[in-house]
Amino acid sequence: MTIVENFVQNIHTLVKSPNEKKFLLAISGGVDSMVLADFFLKGDLLHGVAHVNHKLRQCASDEDANFVRSYADEKGLEYFEFSMDWTNILKGNKQENARVARYNFFQKVLNENGYDYIVTAHHIDDRIENMLMNMMRCSGLTGLTGMRDTHTNIIRPLTKFSKEILLQYANANGVTFRHDASNDSDVYMRNKVRHNLVPMIHSLEDRAKFGLEKTLHHLEAEKILVQEYIAWLYVNCVKSNANIVEIDHLCLGKNADTKLFYILKDLGFNFEQCIDILSKTTSSGAVIRSNTHEVLKSELKLFLRKISNGHLENLSLDILGEGQFTFGSKTIIVRQGYYTEEMGVNTLLLGAREIHFPLTVRYKKDGDTFRPRSLKGKSKTLKAYLTDRKQNRWQKESTIVVEDSLGQILGVFGFEASFEYTENSSETRLAITIIDE
Repeated sequence: MTIVENFVQNIHTLVKSPNEKKFLLAISGGVDSMVLADFFLKGDLLHGVAHVNHKLRQCASDEDANFVRSYADEKGLEYFEFSMDWTNILKGNKQENARVARYNFFQKVLNENGYDYIVTAHHIDDRIENMLMNMMRCSGLTGLTGMRDTHTNIIRPLTKFSKEILLQYANANGVTFRHDASNDSDVYMRNKVRHNLVPMIHSLEDRAKFGLEKTLHHLEAEKILVQEYIAWLYVNCVKSNANIVEIDHLCLGKNADTKLFYILKDLGFNFEQCIDILSKTTSSGAVIRSNTHEVLKSELKLFLRKISNGHLENLSLDILGEGQFTFGSKTIIVRQGYYTEEMGVNTLLLGAREIHFPLTVRYKKDGDTFRPRSLKGKSKTLKAYLTDRKQNRWQKESTIVVEDSLGQILGVFGFEASFEYTENSSETRLAITIIDE
């Protein structure tokens, strides 16, 4: 099997029916990406070319762009170019910001021009360098196995090939390419690893490169086992309840911080935060946040929700009679009459000689008092009532009540009606049901 046939076979393992797909190649002009382009041409796969001019090497950057543009014109390929604007990229992590800008450009071209996949020229040496760099950054399994063959609509079909093989192919097949002089400098960490650490490892052990490749494969296989176990944890230790996810942290068992990290990492939480959440020194009621979500700790469970800028206490709904109404993301259904079917905990059955309309559905407020049927009409603050029922802070905040025009709470959804308005207290019954969308 030739190297091109091997490449095409690899494409078929990554993409279903690749001959029916349209690929956008990220081409820098270097040997790796130009060999990638040659493989696609000889494999007769439909593709176009996208180039990012980083504007970092004065005339050389423009010459790279001209080289790739000329190549696309010569081969009759669609060509897309993006010139990096460093104004905002220099704020913070320059390399990460540039990476984000590159992929935003690729995704924009893909979405606007009917392409199915973005293709990059990363090879096995890149993966090994990435593994070693992340090892020094205290990465776990996810970091060590980064730069996967496929990720959403991005594929890396050269990860079975080494830099040496690609260079040999280019020389043997007359593939022209540009040399990026910045790759010769040790300013960047990747170049330090490439020029110093990798050669030193090879000098210690002849089979070092082969061993590192096999290590990557072993880690990937073990990562699949971890993913399967995390899926099991979701089934057994995680429960979704409306907008709040409950995590039974006692169910996580040994190495709970690591397991919790795998559950929360895609929501922006780091490993140190997971350690803090489960630490004995972190008291019940503590909240730890990522950029998008927050976790509330209790004695037996963790509660997870998306951070919202809305203020629940300001949301209310006035009801004048029967009908269906919208209350935030929920639906309220009001019906009058006797009902014999099981209504469920999200239905309040109210009975009284007179119900004072309009009724108001709203979230709990500070100072609310309640005369629940279970206490035979004895008045109690709603806060204390909910505390007795083991409701945490978020559950209390999301508690919904219905009150009449006199300001009396008639019932608490999910719990019970007021003593004066229980379904047995009169001939009239009003059913108010709340439905989560």
